[in-house]
Amino acid sequence: MEKLQELHYSPTAVDPLRSFVFQGSLMQPHEVTDSFITRGRFVPDELKHHWSLCGEITNAMFDRVKESVPSELALRLSAFTTEHGGAYLVITHQLEALQHRFVLPLWDSGVLAGVRALHAEKLKFMLAQRGGEMAVVFSSGFKPHEVEPLLAVGTHEDPVQLLKLFAEMPAVVQTLRQFHAVPSSHWQGPVEEVAVSVVVPVKSAMLLAKYRSPHA
Repeated sequence: MEKLQELHYSPTAVDPLRSFVFQGSLMQPHEVTDSFITRGRFVPDELKHHWSLCGEITNAMFDRVKESVPSELALRLSAFTTEHGGAYLVITHQLEALQHRFVLPLWDSGVLAGVRALHAEKLKFMLAQRGGEMAVVFSSGFKPHEVEPLLAVGTHEDPVQLLKLFAEMPAVVQTLRQFHAVPSSHWQGPVEEVAVSVVVPVKSAMLLAKYRSPHA
């Protein structure tokens, strides 16, 4: 795992035709099951009893990934903190000049629970075709010892701190969608297209809403 002490926001403009941002999702095993049942489908055996980290990729990357084998995907774990003390995990998959990056706010208790599942090798990755229903599913490829340092990261519950962390998220995402934010795998060549799937810190949003509710 590559540890980045602090993310420095970059004002560099991005190419909207080669850098994309999608909403990612982290699903618990029962949520994975429910999502298939509500669509009248059977749950694939490879997803049963597993968490699922879901993101989107462009059509070009989807076409390449679905025809590839796991050994062709370069993997990288990157962890960093922001100026307001928010810890983030970036999980990068690269195939040739195409990168997909999962962005996970570790300061959210729900996200950190998913990282524990990753550590226990109970998490699958699901990359869906942009705007479509087709997806590719594969195991993480990370060893428990690579993930273990992340388990020590603390979450935040103070409402003032949470407001700061939410406020800086756009700058975090803007920085992480830039090509140079995550180095290219040396054997895959330079990065020419990036898709970023940002996992929403749902638990923190619910906690903040509770603090702000007049009935809390």
